[in-house]
Amino acid sequence: FPTIVIDFIYQITFFVALLVIDERRVQDNRRDCCVCITVAGNDENEASNDDDERQQTKKDEIDKDDDNDDHDNKETLQPETAAPRLEQEESMIDSFMVWYAHKLLQPWVKVFVIAAFLGLAGACTYSASLLTQEFDFTDVVPADSYIKPYWDAYDSFTVRGGFIIEAYFRNVDQSSPDVREDMKKYVDDIVGLDEVTTRPPFFWVEDFEAFVDNSTDLQDKLFEEQFDVFFAQEENQKQYRDYIVVDNDNKIVTSRVSIYMDNIRNDEVRDLIDALLNQREVSERQPINKGKDDWDFFTYASMYLIWQFYAVAVDELVLTTIFGVLSVTVLSLVFIPHWTAAFFVAPFISILYVDLLGVLQFAGIHVNAVSYVSLVMSIGLLVDFLIHILLRYYEIPGDRKTRTIEMLRTMGSSVFLGGASTFLGVIPLAFSTSSIFTTIFVTFIGLVALGVGHGLVLLPVVLSICGPEINPNQEDATAKENECGDHETNNNAEGGEA
Repeated sequence: FPTIVIDFIYQITFFVALLVIDERRVQDNRRDCCVCITVAGNDENEASNDDDERQQTKKDEIDKDDDNDDHDNKETLQPETAAPRLEQEESMIDSFMVWYAHKLLQPWVKVFVIAAFLGLAGACTYSASLLTQEFDFTDVVPADSYIKPYWDAYDSFTVRGGFIIEAYFRNVDQSSPDVREDMKKYVDDIVGLDEVTTRPPFFWVEDFEAFVDNSTDLQDKLFEEQFDVFFAQEENQKQYRDYIVVDNDNKIVTSRVSIYMDNIRNDEVRDLIDALLNQREVSERQPINKGKDDWDFFTYASMYLIWQFYAVAVDELVLTTIFGVLSVTVLSLVFIPHWTAAFFVAPFISILYVDLLGVLQFAGIHVNAVSYVSLVMSIGLLVDFLIHILLRYYEIPGDRKTRTIEMLRTMGSSVFLGGASTFLGVIPLAFSTSSIFTTIFVTFIGLVALGVGHGLVLLPVVLSICGPEINPNQEDATAKENECGDHETNNNAEGGEA
């Protein structure tokens, strides 16, 4: 968001100022690089400027005439005022866009375009349905890193992987035998999960009770005395000093035990999500945790953060997509001067998004943290290719074909150059050895290709078939002319009666 705001401020201030300065340079016949050097004026340009001035003067005189004479004079002089605009020399790319527009709007071409894009949408929809979640932590390292061969060999020679999780006990009186029984039962329930096949090798409660049972002189003493003797043993001190937290009174505040989830595939996202949800279900049903927001017995591992992302990524992505499509649709109603624009923006941005998902799956990219961010950003980037075309279409008067051709002539080159500049901007990412930058590169290449294709090929065809033909501004002008005509008729009628 800050980047967008800074870019917007830059465009409406500094960039506009540069355009004004450059236009003054052109008017002064100064060189583009060496602005201190002027060139001789072109006679044809000067003649053209004189003609423009005469036409502007003539137009001003017309505007000052009475209403009765204004209509007749406009009919005779309007072609002359429009002539200089038609005689202006067009650039090569504008001429190409006019030629391209006429070719694109041929009936058989339109049928082919619609069929081709329907086929593309169907293929991408099927591909998107095959998209899966996956994240390999070696993706964050360069391709030539020694870590990759190590983990490739590890995956080749092992069938199941595993993670170490920690079971924590807090806010309870761990000197109570009943509490310690609940602690052992909680560990047994965690061990009973499908993801765990072995008991923890060290658990201070079990070792403490075994130590007391084997010491006849400690069995009749209080827990505090028993624990002091147990914890004073050198081997116990080394083993559990990082697993038991005691206060100044030597009372246990918090303790934990390490449990090894050894029956889980590291590369299977479904296994990771199931492990997260299963251990959470075990913790939730513990009697000591009932009715509490902060559980007294729970497990934790740093990998839970990634597993939680996997668990909510699909739902969050769907929700973000829906809100993104709704947002750009509402904004189109605000900034495009006709309500029918929403019926083009919403379907097209939805199709573009599904197509992009399909392209990512074709490229072998999975849903992970990097592709998630890229997909969320893509909605705002894809809509640019549609909004500019639609906005220009609604500004042009005439029938569908005329508006479509003029739209491509005046805005097509800008949309194409915008896509080309984005493509050139991400080209360096193609040479990166990190999968993160490769994912970003593929995402941007996909959205540029799809955005330009839909914006300059499919959308013009659809607009030429079912786009509105009357410009809202033209409707207002027609209404004003009718109102003026009625007013003049009334005046003439009143004059006749007089």
